Amino acid sequence: MDVESLERDHGGGEAFYTYIHFDVGKGDTVRFWHDRRISGGEDCDWHIRFGRAFNDWEIEEVASFFQLLQVKSPTRVDVDKMRWDLKKNEAFDIRSYYLALRGSENISFPWKGIWGVKAPRRIAFFVWTASWGRILTCDNLRRRGIILVWWCWMCRCSGETMDHLLLHCPVAREIRSYVFQLFGVEWVTSGCVMEMVAGWRNWFGKHYSEVWNLVPHCVMWSIWRERNSRTFEDLEHSVDQIIEFCMRSLFDWAKA
Repeated sequence: MDVESLERDHGGGEAFYTYIHFDVGKGDTVRFWHDRRISGGEDCDWHIRFGRAFNDWEIEEVASFFQLLQVKSPTRVDVDKMRWDLKKNEAFDIRSYYLALRGSENISFPWKGIWGVKAPRRIAFFVWTASWGRILTCDNLRRRGIILVWWCWMCRCSGETMDHLLLHCPVAREIRSYVFQLFGVEWVTSGCVMEMVAGWRNWFGKHYSEVWNLVPHCVMWSIWRERNSRTFEDLEHSVDQIIEFCMRSLFDWAKA
């Protein structure tokens, strides 16, 4: 697999190039000023520009100069080879790149907080997808090349990202505030969905958190359902109606 396809397919950018270096052969795939290189050939061909025309008595010196540069030119036989710094065999590996982007090889994904509750499986799958940042909010759709108006259907402000819609939108905050009052707790909103789910589970203790553990699923699903209703059906419910649906779902799931 060539470097260009890796960068295109895996969204590498500068982060991707942080973990590679090159054995330079022909030099036709190496970016001179940006790529990290190791020995095995010179960087590239010489392209010298002079500021004026030569005088007759300078021709011999110029010819000698170019002969010297020619000796230092790379031998264009071997192809450039990319070396992956995160593996001992220096071969690119998706897992090692993913772990590097996440910042740790011991990723604590809150799977129990997602799958270990009494929510319906399709709702748990939605929360799982949201935790990975993969639900189709405007920002994710735009990354896929879909052109659309970038605004939040809930608060009608610009910039619908997943974390905004499910956590930071004024409508989402109002719904969660109502739930917190019911449970008699105060809560600081997390920065992202995964952090919220990870910090939510069993907050009242292992034996008293069965209903509490359902709340993130219930709130986020109610918001997502309303968002899609407004987007695709042109049907809008009030915040009180969304809260009513959320509480009814919470009751039904808890007693199931």
